Amino acid sequence: MEYKFPMTCSSESHSCLFQQAILFCIPFSNAQIVLGIIVCSHCSCIEMRLSSSLIALVALAGQALALPFNELAERDTGLDVKLIPIGNTRVKAIITNNADHEMSFVKYNTLFDSSPVRKVQISKDGSIIPFKGIHLYYDIDNLPKGAYKTLAPGASAEAEFDIAETSDLSAGGSFKISAEGSIPVIDGQGTKPTSSIRFKANTLTMDIDGEMASRVASAIPELNKRTRVDNQTCTGQYAQLLQGGLRTCATYAQRAAQAASGGNAQKFQEYFKTTNQQTRQNVARRFQAIAQECSSANQGRTIYFCQDVYGYCQGAIAYTVPDRSHVVNCPAYWSLPPVLNRGLGPDHGYVIVHEFTHAPSVFSPGTVDHAYGYEQCRRLNAQQSLNNADSYSLFAADVSRN
Repeated sequence: MEYKFPMTCSSESHSCLFQQAILFCIPFSNAQIVLGIIVCSHCSCIEMRLSSSLIALVALAGQALALPFNELAERDTGLDVKLIPIGNTRVKAIITNNADHEMSFVKYNTLFDSSPVRKVQISKDGSIIPFKGIHLYYDIDNLPKGAYKTLAPGASAEAEFDIAETSDLSAGGSFKISAEGSIPVIDGQGTKPTSSIRFKANTLTMDIDGEMASRVASAIPELNKRTRVDNQTCTGQYAQLLQGGLRTCATYAQRAAQAASGGNAQKFQEYFKTTNQQTRQNVARRFQAIAQECSSANQGRTIYFCQDVYGYCQGAIAYTVPDRSHVVNCPAYWSLPPVLNRGLGPDHGYVIVHEFTHAPSVFSPGTVDHAYGYEQCRRLNAQQSLNNADSYSLFAADVSRN
């Protein structure tokens, strides 16, 4: 549309009473931005004018564009988790749907995962007992149907596990067992998580017989491997793809180290919720250690397997056994693109960065899995982010690709 209205021309040589204003309506989200181009009929000078309120809108739009449009909300209600001791080292977990609608929760990497993931935290005399299980990596946006458990309103589900399978409790005595975190859920019908529910279970005090605990078989069998890359599982195309992934990992980690130590502070804040310089240097040192590990073809601190030697790949892309410094690629890993040039999705190098943050032999302490993917990870606080594997992979991918 065209309108004529009196306005003083910006030219210092004269003043025009009438100028021609051409208004453009630009769609933006659920509204429209109106951009006025003012053309002086006397001297043909051109001006763009925005009202003060529109300038504020544009500034706000710029901030909004830096955030995901489909943020995964987090809440405190809907699921109740209870722990019950049922033996010397055995624990039962009960999860109840307290919402007024059907809900499906993700079992992977929770108390209800059948794999030996970190389900609880165990302490004795105030000291944390080291975890000797595995850290599994999943693509939270592409989980199989078996990853979910559906509960009707008021319904419950139970799971039992032996805490001695993933921790050395042979000292015996009094131990405290606790569990808290977030569980991704699907409200009603759907195939992807719609929100994440925080939970904190009751704390157990268990008097454990150390001798009985020592007889519980470890969930992780012994493997007599000493080579950097396992030459029995990493052969042919697997070997070629893994070497490419390690090179990509090295590139990501090197760029991330530079960005962490001296790059954009807002970008660091986005992923780690702090701009403290000492923290930035510590994150940079972790990335430097990962870059070195990815560049060490024959003398690294980890041992890499290209097939599921422990049998825990169901639904997973890869996993790490931190106590053994073993990293295992699952069949789903080989289906990922070897290299991505845009976005924050996982490729081979992304996954290796993720797994190497778990390994304390690369950089101590190793990380855990508080959250997966950008939407979940940005809900974490600073302490959680700095101890979360995917926060490092996301940061490395962002500064390397974007």
